[in-house]
Amino acid sequence: MASQGVTLLVLCLFSSVAQKGYAARPGGVTQLVKNACGKAPFVELCIRTLTSDAGAGKADLRGLAGTAVKAAAKSGANTSEYIAGLLNGQVEDPSLQQCLSDCSDSYVDAVEQLEDSVAALDSGGFADAKTWVAVAVVDTETCREGCKGVHGSQGVALLKKNEHDGQLCANALAITNLMSTA
Repeated sequence: MASQGVTLLVLCLFSSVAQKGYAARPGGVTQLVKNACGKAPFVELCIRTLTSDAGAGKADLRGLAGTAVKAAAKSGANTSEYIAGLLNGQVEDPSLQQCLSDCSDSYVDAVEQLEDSVAALDSGGFADAKTWVAVAVVDTETCREGCKGVHGSQGVALLKKNEHDGQLCANALAITNLMSTA
């Protein structure tokens, strides 16, 4: 009877931690990930992002910064593809057309900046990485501002993707900023 109670307790504990999205991999969240994400504006997203990388448990701060920037770059590239797909179709709404055009330019720049940031982190150019991630944050803000007032499912979907990308970039910037203090 006691072993059933312990088993149930362990299952409940695992279930509640797994729902948070960061205990499914062996080792859970390292102290470095907790500390780095504690400085990020979107803590839960930061923890999910960093722990989704298989090497995060053994990474140093530079590795975590690289993981955060790569995640932002990948998400930004996906959003850029989404925008390109919409632009290749028929867009009837002139305000949506303008929004997509502006965001397309912003996302091409953001992805470029993030890719350059990864290279800078790899070579120890932390100041450059910080600058380029900050530019990517501004690029997502520019897209958001250019799409204010756009309605319809495509515009709403783009704004959701852009919000997520902005959060990833802000988290990447927070962790990259730690590099200059490390």
